[in-house]
Amino acid sequence: MRYLQQNLGNGKISLEESTVPELRSGQVLIKTSKSLISTGTERMLLEFGKSNIFSKIKNNQDKINLLFDKIKTSGFFSTMEIVQDKLFKPIQIGYSNVGIVQKSLSKKFKKGDRVVSNGFHSEYVKINENLCCKIPNEVKDDNAVFSILGSIALNGIRKIKPQINENIIIYGFGLIGIIAAKILHNTGANIIVVDIDEKKRKLAEELGHIFINPNNEDLEQKIDIFTNKLGADSILICTYTVSSEPLKNSSKIIRKLGTIVLIGSCDLNISRKLMYEKEAIFQISKSYGPGRYDYSYEQKNMDYPAEHVRWTLNRNLESVLNLIKQKKLDFTDLVNYEFDLESFDKAYKKVLEEKSLKAILLSYNLDKVDVKKNDVIKILTSTKLTNDSKSLFCLGAGNQCKNILLPLFKKNKITFEKIYSSKPLDTNQLKNKFGFNKVCNNEDEIFTEKDGFVLIATPHNVHSEQILKAVKNKKNVFVEKPLAINDVQLENLEEEIKNDQYLPLIFCNFNRRYSPLSRIIKDNLNKNIPKRILIDINSPSYGDGTSWISDEEVSGGPIIGESCHFIDLAKYFVDRPISSYDIKCNKVSEDYTIFLEFDDSSTALINYMFGGTKKYPKENIKIFSGGTVSIIDDFIKINQFGKSKLSKKLLLGQDKGHENSVKTFIDLLKNKKNNINQVLDYIDTTKIALKLKENC
Repeated sequence: MRYLQQNLGNGKISLEESTVPELRSGQVLIKTSKSLISTGTERMLLEFGKSNIFSKIKNNQDKINLLFDKIKTSGFFSTMEIVQDKLFKPIQIGYSNVGIVQKSLSKKFKKGDRVVSNGFHSEYVKINENLCCKIPNEVKDDNAVFSILGSIALNGIRKIKPQINENIIIYGFGLIGIIAAKILHNTGANIIVVDIDEKKRKLAEELGHIFINPNNEDLEQKIDIFTNKLGADSILICTYTVSSEPLKNSSKIIRKLGTIVLIGSCDLNISRKLMYEKEAIFQISKSYGPGRYDYSYEQKNMDYPAEHVRWTLNRNLESVLNLIKQKKLDFTDLVNYEFDLESFDKAYKKVLEEKSLKAILLSYNLDKVDVKKNDVIKILTSTKLTNDSKSLFCLGAGNQCKNILLPLFKKNKITFEKIYSSKPLDTNQLKNKFGFNKVCNNEDEIFTEKDGFVLIATPHNVHSEQILKAVKNKKNVFVEKPLAINDVQLENLEEEIKNDQYLPLIFCNFNRRYSPLSRIIKDNLNKNIPKRILIDINSPSYGDGTSWISDEEVSGGPIIGESCHFIDLAKYFVDRPISSYDIKCNKVSEDYTIFLEFDDSSTALINYMFGGTKKYPKENIKIFSGGTVSIIDDFIKINQFGKSKLSKKLLLGQDKGHENSVKTFIDLLKNKKNNINQVLDYIDTTKIALKLKENC
C-alpha cells in the first residue's frame, strides 16, 4: 500500500510504500476512497518543517524546560539524540478519511461498510472502532469526509450552548471556522465573523454573516453596534497562530458572563483584569470530543455511557453525518481542488501558495489497490540471506527497538534480514534506516528461516507466544522483558523449555545488571557479606489511563512490566537465591514497596513512587554492606563511602547497560553457548513478579 509521510525536520512530504497493516480485536481495515487535506493544520506542519531549528525552538517554548530537565537526568548527548530523532522522524499525515471496510474484527462493523474515520492519507488504514462511523446511504463521500472536522467544530459549539438570536463570534474563518458557521446556522444564532484576511469577507457575507477585519476596522466599536453595546454572547476562536491577539481581542468584546472557547490555537496571554470584570468563562475544546486521547476509549474501545457523557467523540461524528443526511449541512462547496494521490505534490503546493484555500480532496483509485495477505516489500540491497547466526529478524518497531536496540546491533555489524510490526509506517522507517532485506506483513514469516535470531520488542502480552514460536522453530531469541504477563503464558513457556532437548538461546534484556556502573559496584562488594539494598524509583504515574503501561492486558502493569528489572538487579548484586518476598501497596497513591529476602540473609527494598517529579532523577540504588555504602544515581554516576578504594565516577551520559547486554548476547552466539541456568533465573524472576502482582 502507499501512503503520505512528512519529515518534520525539513517539511518534505513523500509518497511511501509499505505493507497492509494487520488488525487486532476491535479494529477495522479500511480501503480509502477519499481523504481531506485540512489546510490549516497541514499548512502549519509544512511551515513548521521548513523553518530552521531556532524557529522550531522559539515556537515550542513550553518544551524548553523539559529539554533542560532531560539533559540533567539523561545527559547532553543522550538528550540531543532524542531531540534529533523527534525533529527528523517522518510522520504519517492526514486525519479525515472515507473508505470501505475490507476486514473487521469489530462487532460494530462488517466488510463492505462505508465509513468515515480519522485515518491518514493512505490507501489502507486500520482504525479502532470508536474512531470511525458508518456513513448513511444518503451521504456522498465528498460530504462525509468533512465530518471529522465537523466533529471538532461541533465539540466547541456544544461548550458555548448556543441559543436562538444570540450573537456568536467566529474568530478565524479558516476551514474549521467556516464549518463551525455552517453548523451554527442551524441554531438560529446571529453569526459575526472576525478575520484579518480580507479575502474571506466575500464568503462570509455570501453565507449571510457579518464580517469584521480587526486590522482595518475598529473591532470593539463594530461589535458594540451589532450587539447594541451588549457584547458577544459567545466566541469561538478558530485561529491557528502563535499570536495572543485573538484571545486579547476576544476578552475585550465578550459580554459579561459570556463564554470564550478555543477550538484552534493561539497564545494564551489573557487579560485577568478584563476577564475578572466580565466574569467571562474561558474553555479549551479538545479535538473531536470526550474520549479523544483517552487510552481506554481509543485503544480499548470502551465507550462512555450516554447518560453520563452525552456527546462523545463518536456521537459527535454521528451527529454531523446525520445533519448532512437531513440536508442541514453541505460541505461540498468548500472543495477548491481534487487530486489523485499520485499528484499529492501539486495539492500541497496549493496549500502553501493559496492562503485563503478552504479544502482539497485526495482521491484513490480503488481498482488499482490490491491487498496481498502475505505481502513482502523488498529493498534494493545486495545483502543475501546466509546461514550466519548473526542474522537479525525483528519483531516490533517501538522507541526501545528503534532508538536503543537496533542501533546497538548495527554497531556490532549484525546482518538485518526481516522486520515485522503492526505499524507499517514505523516498520518502513526502520527498514530504510537500518537496511532490512524485507518487511513482512505477517509475523509468522519471521520464523520460517531456521538460522539467525529473533529480536522481540513487541508489546508485553505477546512476548511468550513469540518466544514459543522461536523455540519451536529453533531460532535464538533476544527478548525485551518480561517473558510473560500471566501464569498461563509462563507455564506454557516453562513446559516447552523443559521438554525441548535442543533449546535455542533465550536471552532476556534485563539490561541494568550489564551497566558498567553496576559491574563496578559489584566488583567492590564482598560477596560473602549480607547486603541491604534500597532501590527507589521515581516513576511517572500510570493511573490516568493515558499510557499503555496502565493497560494491564497489554503491559501486565508496572509490577510485571517494569519492576522485574529491579528484582533482577537485586539478584545480580546479591548473587544468591531469593528465599521469600512480599509487597505492600498503597491503594490511594498506587505506590508500592517490594521486599525481597535472600538465603544469605541479604534483603532488598524496591520502592515505586508515582507522586514525584521528572526534575528528580528516576532511579537511585543504595547498597549497605561491610562498612560501605554504594550509590548508583540514575545510572549516570556512582559513589561509595566507607572502607573502599572506589572513588566517585561520573559518566558523560546515562548508561543502563543496553550496550553490554547486546554484546553479551552476541558473545553467546559466537561461542555457541546456551544459557539454560540464566533462562531458569528469568523464569524465577517472572514468577516472583506475577505473585507480587497477585498480592497487590
